[in-house]
Amino acid sequence: MISVQKCFVKIQAFLRFLSGGVVDIRVSFVTAGGALCQSMVVASLAFAQSPTMSSGAVEQNLPEWSLSSQPTLILGGLGSSAEATFSQTGYVIAIGDTLIQVADWREKRIQYFRSDGSFFMSYGRPGGGPGEFTNLGTVIPFRSDTMVAFDSAARRLTFFDLHGNTIRTARIQQPESEFGRPSMLGVAGEGGFYFVFSAAWVGQVEDVLRIPVNIYVVNSEGVPGELLVSFPGSEWVSTSRGNGQSISGQRPFGRRPILFASHGFLYGGDTGVYSVSVFSDQALKRTVNRTVPVQRVTRRDIQNLRTERVDARGTSMAEAERRYPNHLFPETLPVVARVSVDVFGFLWVERFRARANDDHLWDVFDDRGVLVAHASTPASVTISYIGADYVLAVEKGEFDEPLVTRYELHRGDR
Repeated sequence: MISVQKCFVKIQAFLRFLSGGVVDIRVSFVTAGGALCQSMVVASLAFAQSPTMSSGAVEQNLPEWSLSSQPTLILGGLGSSAEATFSQTGYVIAIGDTLIQVADWREKRIQYFRSDGSFFMSYGRPGGGPGEFTNLGTVIPFRSDTMVAFDSAARRLTFFDLHGNTIRTARIQQPESEFGRPSMLGVAGEGGFYFVFSAAWVGQVEDVLRIPVNIYVVNSEGVPGELLVSFPGSEWVSTSRGNGQSISGQRPFGRRPILFASHGFLYGGDTGVYSVSVFSDQALKRTVNRTVPVQRVTRRDIQNLRTERVDARGTSMAEAERRYPNHLFPETLPVVARVSVDVFGFLWVERFRARANDDHLWDVFDDRGVLVAHASTPASVTISYIGADYVLAVEKGEFDEPLVTRYELHRGDR
């Protein structure tokens, strides 16, 4: 059995993330099959502002960045060729200045297009052999013209080139005492990768449960190093299915981790507090904070969420009210939705929006952590990659078919 001392290593890494904060924490230990130990944190997190990179500075005259009113490129949609048709778009990025990569999770393939939209090549298909994927996840540039794709079901890295050749594969080894499923975030320094190990909770939840997610740097052979840092996991609650049965799920408007990797750095935080920590593959580099007002969850917010669930899942309002009763909602809304990093290394922090039809509002910080701009992007446009003067995005067509689009990015008077 894993010793209690090793369990405390996880707690110490979790507290490393909370440095500079005030935390009220209750920790218990559970075993899985009598062999694994995992810290379960049921916490009320109250963060104090870190003095490292506080953005309480005056914000007068900050530029407002925006997108062009119409896309300059559209890939996919009805009538497109088979090469430019997508089933479920995932990882959309630019490869240098010449290629656009679209990972199609459902078809288990990665498509590449030239900057003018013409088809370049495709790699991958369903299966378990070389160049095949069971559960295609993150696909990123590695070295030179080499790409790396991660299959979370097979726990396998596949290295391939932009000519469609499979170079090699490597299986991800499970760190000791970990039972969570691995996901690749991005490239770390010295040829490694940031990996997050997280687990879904399948038992009953009496109150609100948060299972920490643990970040490791894994080398190109699939071997993990020491635990780098832990972040608070998503909030889990039990909801009613009727007939006296219940099911565990993520809390509506619940807190969850925000994680992103770019330029060799790991960006992480929690949606409940405006604080983003920036790590190298070895240590914390800086923390970006901003003081923002906290919004209380209103009856209208609750009703809007139920209505969105009804529209998305085709269930009845009675089912939505049973699945999301009032007592499951937190008192306040999250403050951050997600983060991204542009080609200059600028950190984009998206503010939380309670309604899906509200525009995306962003705060942009330079590579020193200084707030330099605000940005607004349309509600229907989900940004996937931010270049120097354009963004790549995913949105839906007239019949809900997935589209990949490119918009001009106007950076104001930068």
